[in-house]
Amino acid sequence: MRTVKEVSRLTGVSVRTLHYYDAIGLLKPSEVTEAGYRLYDDTALSRLQSILLFRELQFPLKEIREILDSSEFDPSEALAQQIELLELQYRHLGELISFAREIQEKGVRKMDFRVFDTGMIEQYKAEVKKRWGGTREYQEYEQRQEKDSDFDEMARQMMTLIKFSSSLDRCTSAMSALNRISIVPAERERLSL
Repeated sequence: MRTVKEVSRLTGVSVRTLHYYDAIGLLKPSEVTEAGYRLYDDTALSRLQSILLFRELQFPLKEIREILDSSEFDPSEALAQQIELLELQYRHLGELISFAREIQEKGVRKMDFRVFDTGMIEQYKAEVKKRWGGTREYQEYEQRQEKDSDFDEMARQMMTLIKFSSSLDRCTSAMSALNRISIVPAERERLSL
């Protein structure tokens, strides 16, 4: 058994983060002493390792908890999928780095956009959907994704409105300034169009 401080030193995860993981039910200590100290066994450390791998893949904490707590969760299969996704991301990053270096060395812009293609990652997502699409957890995940995309669209629309309204405010301010100075009425009318 290891204390929260020892786990923090071992993993690089802050004590505060470990306390937070406990508070949200993501990583409960294996035992809590009478004095209130959290203790973690190898099973808890294994779960923490899975959590950290999912975090590296940009999974939200809530989804990680749902995945790990699912009755269908298979650690070895999850690890194989994590490795595959990490390898895809690694290859994609390698291509981006090579592309950037080539531009740097040549000193010119290279008009090749294939390096930005995330088709392999999208293909992997399609395979995941085929494999897990019928599960309740995956359907909940898709619903959250739809809500997120709806939210993203609303956010884009709001940003457009904000930009427009600030442009409108600038125009209104300019018109007010023009009205304060004496301009020939015909010229003022032309400017307001």
